[in-house]
Amino acid sequence: MSAGQRRAGFGSGAMWAMLDNLAQQALSFAIFIVLARFLLPEHFGLLAIAHLVLGALRQIVFDAIAMPALRAPAPDDALYSRTFRHCAAVGILCGGLVAAGAGPVAALYGQPELESVLRWMSVAVVCVGCARAYEARLARQMAFRVLAVRSIVSVSIGGLVGILLALRGHGVMALVAQQVVGAVLALALLVGQSRWWPRLRDKGGARPRNRREIAQVGFTGVTGFLTTHGDILLVSILLGSHATGLYNFAKRITSAVYLVVGSSMIKVAMTAFADAVREGPAALRAAYVRVLGVTLFVMLPVLAGLGALASPLIAAVFGPVWAPAAPLVAVLGVLHVMLAIHQTNDYLLFAVGRRRVPVLRGLAQVAAAGLFAWFAAGQGVLGVSFAFVAASVLVWPWTQRAAGRPLESGVRALAGALKTPVLATAAMLGAVLPLAYYGAAAISPAGVVAAGAVAGALCYFLVYLLVARLSRGSYNAFGELQRLRRAAGR
Repeated sequence: MSAGQRRAGFGSGAMWAMLDNLAQQALSFAIFIVLARFLLPEHFGLLAIAHLVLGALRQIVFDAIAMPALRAPAPDDALYSRTFRHCAAVGILCGGLVAAGAGPVAALYGQPELESVLRWMSVAVVCVGCARAYEARLARQMAFRVLAVRSIVSVSIGGLVGILLALRGHGVMALVAQQVVGAVLALALLVGQSRWWPRLRDKGGARPRNRREIAQVGFTGVTGFLTTHGDILLVSILLGSHATGLYNFAKRITSAVYLVVGSSMIKVAMTAFADAVREGPAALRAAYVRVLGVTLFVMLPVLAGLGALASPLIAAVFGPVWAPAAPLVAVLGVLHVMLAIHQTNDYLLFAVGRRRVPVLRGLAQVAAAGLFAWFAAGQGVLGVSFAFVAASVLVWPWTQRAAGRPLESGVRALAGALKTPVLATAAMLGAVLPLAYYGAAAISPAGVVAAGAVAGALCYFLVYLLVARLSRGSYNAFGELQRLRRAAGR
């Protein structure tokens, strides 16, 4: 394959990979909006508890087993077949354990409905395990179009089944059916589209030794799972399914912004930092400010606006049953801004070879969050949410100091990226908050949201441009976008 063909394949793969991510988020969120109108917070809480099992197995077990196939210099059919056999065997074993342990886990939570939820979700566990080798093979072949089609079709049909069952009053089982149907369809589409059948037996030859690599990836998966899903696990243990449903609702709204903006910029950061390391601290500092500046330019106003307009937005779109989640949206917006900063620092430290700091930061944050949440449980789900933010803020100075050493700038680089969007966001909130609190008496919730979005956007962009023009040394995202546009024109 020529260099031009490799570049074309990479560009096409990147486009389909982004489409896959965007389609999953957009379709899932649209289906979530519809289902939230017919189901209760405790229904979503029960599914969130069951989904913790699936998420843990995916991150810790299946991803670890598939990693040798993803990292191998020249993977062959024997390696993919071996990966399938291992993932499928472990998936069947774990699915059986989930089904067998459904009763005791339901009794532990004091939620009888959770038993049937877990038993049905064991089917999804088996499907996810069997699909992992296919996903690894298609990813190595840059066949992201197949993965995108799989996601769009399975999410759409699974969501349609869930909506139909919710309309007929099946409660939490509507959500379970959505997950199981989506998982079964995803596996069937992967098998049908890839036209590949794994060999069920080895044809001899030496087996590669990948146990150490699998163990390392599995340990990383444990820390990653605790960092990303430990909050829901703690809420479910401390406060039960109703509070878990409210918390997961607010997290889903705020995390959508992070997944679309923050995670996309993290992918850019990986390449930008790796290239800048070779050029020295000045280039690394410029790349850091650029990545974080663009991330905060979008995330800060959107998450702040969501927090300010959460009450009318929930009333207009989701219904009054979700009204208690409004303050959680504001608190978790802060949490996701901190997550974006932490992730940017982590990838900077990865690029300069300081890999232990992000791992230790994650473990320290999880430990602090668990301790704070335990003491805050008496204040309900809002108190526990503040505990998670406090843990994230507590560990931030340490990692920011560690990230500042290779930048040779202390907190100056962070201040340069933060100053303009923070001041513009503060001005935006000054315009939106009075409208959110006093406008409800005069206009409908939907009208408050529309007026707040327009007023907030105008105020943010005008103040951002003014501050960027008057401040020296601050990052200007508009200037960056103009440079990118000129470069694209050339």
